[in-house]
Order: sequence, then C-alpha cells, then structure tokens
Amino acid sequence: MTGKLKFSTILVLISLVIFSCGRNNNAKTGSSDTGFFDTSGKSTEVAEPDYPNAPDPDDFYKSTDGLRLVDTLQSRFTDNFVAFTNEVNASHAKLYVCYITTEVGTALTMCEKAEKPFIAALCKKQHVPFIDFTDEIAKNLPGVTFMPIDGHFNGKGAILVANKMSTLIDSNNNFRSDITYPSSSLPALLGDEDTSVDKIVEDKKGLPYKLTTNKQGLRMNGVVESPKKKQHVLLVGDSEIYLAGVDNPETITGILQKRYPDKTIINAAKWGYSIDDELSQWKQRAKYTEPDIVILQLSGVNIPNLYFSQKIKFHRLGNKKPFTPSPLEEKFYNAGFK
Repeated sequence: MTGKLKFSTILVLISLVIFSCGRNNNAKTGSSDTGFFDTSGKSTEVAEPDYPNAPDPDDFYKSTDGLRLVDTLQSRFTDNFVAFTNEVNASHAKLYVCYITTEVGTALTMCEKAEKPFIAALCKKQHVPFIDFTDEIAKNLPGVTFMPIDGHFNGKGAILVANKMSTLIDSNNNFRSDITYPSSSLPALLGDEDTSVDKIVEDKKGLPYKLTTNKQGLRMNGVVESPKKKQHVLLVGDSEIYLAGVDNPETITGILQKRYPDKTIINAAKWGYSIDDELSQWKQRAKYTEPDIVILQLSGVNIPNLYFSQKIKFHRLGNKKPFTPSPLEEKFYNAGFK
C-alpha cells in the first residue's frame, strides 16, 4: 500500500511539472495580434494579463475621467510623434502622414471626429505634410470594406488608398536619401513579422487570405535589397495598411509594388500598432530599410491605443515592456469605461 502511494505521488509530481512547463511555453508563444488573426507562434505577449479588457476609443469621450485621460494620451502621442519625426528627418527621408480610417461618413465616431484635428495640428507644428484620405473613403463606403462582417478595407479599399498614394509617390519620383548603412551592419530582421511564412490564414471573422512574409520579417513577396539600387518607399501603420483578409498582391503595398517595379515598396505595418510601436520599430529595424519616402498611416484610434490595457494586448515589445496603469487609468478601468 505504501509503495502504491509513493508511486502515485511521483506521478502527480511529474504531471504538475509537465503542466507548469506547458503553461510557461504558452506564455512565451502567444500571438501579439489576437484581436484579428493568429499567424505566429513566436511573437511575445503578456499571458493572462491582470487587465485583459481594452476600452472602445469612444469610451474616453463619455466621462470626465475619460476626457482627462485623453489629454494624457495626447501628450504621450505628441512626445512619440516628435521623436519619430526627428528620427526620420535624421535619415534624410521624406515623411508624410496619411490619415486613413474607415470610421468616416455615417460611420464617423466621436474619437475620429475629435482626434483628426489634433493630429493635423500636430503635423503642421512639426512641418510634416498631412494628407487626409477620409473624404474619398467616405464617398465609397461601404463598398470598400468587408462590412457587415468587418470594417477594414477589402481589395477595393486597397485600390482606393493605393491610387491616392500613387500621387504622392509620383511627386517624389526622383527623391533619394543620402543615408545608407553597410550591408554588414544590417540586422537580420527589418520588420516584425515571422519570417518566410507562406500559407492561408483565416481570421476569427472567417476571412481567409494568403499571407506571405520574407526572410527579413516583412509582409512582402520580395526582399529589401542591400546595397540599395531602387527608390525605397516605406509604409508604417496599423491594420489599415497591413490589411488582414486581403492576399499580399491585393494589399495597398502589393498594388503599389506592381505599379512601380522600379521601386521597392515596403510594408512594415502591424495590427494594433500606435506611434510608440512605430518609433521603437523604426529605431530597431525599419530605418535599416534605407527609405527615401516614409508614409506613416495614422487615425484617431492611434491615440486611445496608447491606453495601458490596450498596450498590454498589442505592444510590439511583448512582455519585455510591462505597462503599469496610472491612478487615473486604473480608476477609469475599474469604472468599466462608462
């Protein structure tokens, strides 16, 4: 009897160890893009965060505490935007901000209505060209989105945006930055994707698409060559540029690449990114693509996306950068975003 008890105890201990290891491994391999699709077993994300809920962007405009937080988030956004602008200017690339969102027209939200003027004014202060896509998008809704399934751009939406961006690219056809890096100093990764992916991905809303990434961690079929031989056009932003649900050739960057074979069109966008992600991504990887033109896609949600619980879900540095709420952020969180 004693022998059986000892043997049972050993089995229990072994099971606990295996279970614990499994939990630890799962914590290390969670996708950072769980809001829409899961293509990765390598991205880092905080597992089972203490603050799993993220407010809707409009929630900040429904209470006094929420409006107080808007001021804080706008200040964070400003600091990161100024730093990003300085970084791009130091690379001698031309920077453009393209304001792109499908929450326009009859779908206009309180957040987008409030934040667009703020971002436009900030761009003016920093001498960054601000190009507003929203009027053109509003005229074509809902046919350029996956509505009623999902509000993001479909293939027609990608064509609409690509057409407007073409005008910007054409106006800088001969512009080149004089900043280059020795090939030996380039990092292996230039983007934040898993490398060499080539598969059909189905998002959680039932929108399958073909995802291809290159060996440099970018969502593109080709590679960024070094030494540079062509003009490089870098697009950074969030899901409106990434375009989950659309095959690579039908994305904005895919369309532009086909349209401009004499240029390299680089897609470094990621779902859920905000200006702090784009700043750290630039410093660590994107600047080494040696861009001549940098197109930063922004919308009003980029500001509330800096709220701490949203950052826990989507920040690019994963669990290497914890986000602790301020007293006001925690108060707002505990109130249930009302």
